[in-house]
Amino acid sequence: MIFKNFVLFLLAATSVSATNGTDVNPESYGNYALNPDRKDFLGNPPPANDACGLTCRGPDMYSFGLFACIQTMYEDSEGNMPSVTIDEHGTIVLPKITFSPSTSYYDFSLYHYNIARQSFLGSRLPAAIMFAETDKDVINGINCARENGYKVSPRGRGHDHSGHGALEGTLVIDMQLNCKYDDFVTDHNAKGSNILPGSKYISTIRVPAGCSNAVLLAAAHNSHQKDEGAMTIIGTCPSVGVVGFFLNGGFGDQTPYTGLASDVVDEIEMVLYNGSLITASENENKDLFWASKGGTGGLGMITHFTIRVVQSPNPLAFTYLKLQYDNLDKDKSTARFMKFQKFLHENQESVLFGGGGGNESIQGIFLGSIEQAMSVLSSAGLLNNAYFTEDQSSSYAYLGGEKICDTKTSCNKIYQNFPKNGHAVQVETQGEVQAIRTCLSYFAWESFQASDLVATARSFNICKDLKLDDAYCVTITPTLPFNFILEESCYNPEVIDAILGVAKIPKSFFNRKGPSTESRMFLEQADLYPNVLAFGLTGESVAMGTAGLMLPLLERETVHSLLKSGHSIIANHFVHGAPMLVDPDSSGYPHRNTALNLRLSSESPEFVNLLLRDPAFQNDPINLQIYGNYMPSMRIPDYETHVYADHAERLSTIRTRHDILGGFDSPRYVSRKRNQARTVSLKPQSSKQKKAKKTAKTSN
Repeated sequence: MIFKNFVLFLLAATSVSATNGTDVNPESYGNYALNPDRKDFLGNPPPANDACGLTCRGPDMYSFGLFACIQTMYEDSEGNMPSVTIDEHGTIVLPKITFSPSTSYYDFSLYHYNIARQSFLGSRLPAAIMFAETDKDVINGINCARENGYKVSPRGRGHDHSGHGALEGTLVIDMQLNCKYDDFVTDHNAKGSNILPGSKYISTIRVPAGCSNAVLLAAAHNSHQKDEGAMTIIGTCPSVGVVGFFLNGGFGDQTPYTGLASDVVDEIEMVLYNGSLITASENENKDLFWASKGGTGGLGMITHFTIRVVQSPNPLAFTYLKLQYDNLDKDKSTARFMKFQKFLHENQESVLFGGGGGNESIQGIFLGSIEQAMSVLSSAGLLNNAYFTEDQSSSYAYLGGEKICDTKTSCNKIYQNFPKNGHAVQVETQGEVQAIRTCLSYFAWESFQASDLVATARSFNICKDLKLDDAYCVTITPTLPFNFILEESCYNPEVIDAILGVAKIPKSFFNRKGPSTESRMFLEQADLYPNVLAFGLTGESVAMGTAGLMLPLLERETVHSLLKSGHSIIANHFVHGAPMLVDPDSSGYPHRNTALNLRLSSESPEFVNLLLRDPAFQNDPINLQIYGNYMPSMRIPDYETHVYADHAERLSTIRTRHDILGGFDSPRYVSRKRNQARTVSLKPQSSKQKKAKKTAKTSN
């Protein structure tokens, strides 16, 4: 009987054309019929008279179907598939759709597959990777995946620290080629009040979803006049994708004044798993809009979104600040940190300062002049000379690219209360000050660390990458083949302009995650990582434990015990001010009680155990709050509670409603509800009980 059925199937495949009744899959490919026994499945709710509905129609993975569906949509008359260029110089050319061994009909290219699947840090094995250039590409990819039982992994710029943008066995739809600089649309007529009293937005920008922080920064910078004081919310790392950034909230240096990135999103365009392109806002698809504003993804693939551009309270004055404190005396460090906490939680002028740091140092951006910054921080008690070390003191100030003072000339004579270990650089726009931040964080020798080679796809020669004269760069040692920009060269207007110049090119090294070919070579030859293309760059401190902790106001005893035990409290971002004024139930983002977002590397168990003694946590790890973008371990027992807190249940309900088949399921998202209660009891019933139940039903 089995043999007979097999013969009948072969006959069907070679004679009359089979049809599976779908709108997506072809009837055959390469003389092979697609399985004619597959059930009709379009992903939409079935008719009312179809009681079984989707229970009878959820397909499992059909690899030949996925291949045939995509291949038919994109191959030319000769059977050739289009290719795409990933980088600015055309050296990285990949098939528009790169198939894995599980979905390859033709010869498989391991090199193409490894390049296409490459994650920021981890290593995953997706079924195929599609580079979407248009909304139609996204719809095509989702339809082919759904029709053939595949999940979809949306990927913007691939900065997911655990590699969940390219999950095993999924169709990855990569959006980086959707980012075209000329597609940004600025509406200067859109104006209104923002979160803080007196703050306002002066325009909105429609953003292609595949863009990075840097491209968005350049678009806002170039579409506004300097004296408008335009600010858009971006993270510090230039190559981070803007969609993944705001889906979990999105923290930047201007966040205390503007709010989270998700707080300034006004509209979202996305493709659902049923292939429909919809708009979500306060006026339509409100539940999708609520969930997507900081409640993470798993609902659809975002193609565009519209955000507010907020005006700085002090246009034409943006100041980069760095303060280096003495951390040897733990009592002094504790006292200073407590003052800093009070500043963040209680001082109304603290909204002018955003950035990161902790008990050792703080650095970030002040929305105002150097004089204003010194006045605000001094009034808060944060510039007390007793908090700064006497040894190796270093101070300087720059204004408009010119050095105004340094340690020798004493900045304190020009700027009252200027600290012994302080750097201040004043420029006129957000674009300029963020360019300085990026230069110092990723290209300057003084702050170099190996992870900088992953933040962008830089080569050995950063001056060549930035199209700068080699005079701006220096090679520190022959054993390290990279050159760097010296710290104070980052303040040079030519360097700033060069960074803003590459920022507007979506395919530039600046907008692509690393490591580059040169960086991979160095990391392997230096025995830092083996076979980076295959294994990724997963380190023991990333995607483990409690990465990205969110801290509320801590008591002095907690802070002192942490510092006395040799730990440091280091925040990647300060998230006080405007985010804490937003109603916690107004969007999917839940952590409105916290002012500090700790670093993305996991804190040690010793650190966390001391932290748990604080009354804010009641010695119970269930009360820990974690920022989802920094990718804590997915194996934490109560992951959803830590990341989504009180919003987990509502987010799950929305995910179940709009992605009932789990087309976007991922360990990082809230899980769908898959355990509805039965309506018929499983307990055995006697014939007498059944008869009584039937009689009662009839009488009613």
